[in-house]
Amino acid sequence: MQYIIKHHKKIKDFENKYMACLNKMKSLECQKGEMIADYIINGVEKEDDLCLS
Repeated sequence: MQYIIKHHKKIKDFENKYMACLNKMKSLECQKGEMIADYIINGVEKEDDLCLS
């Protein structure tokens, strides 16, 4: 308990950095997911265009 009291600011800073890192990772995952979805959707549309021609 003494450690927590003594190093409260350091622990809080670590928690903030940890949460920021998680948010960045989640953001990257969402961006990659959107890119893959766009690729799949656009790929399907292009294949449909080829079949209609």
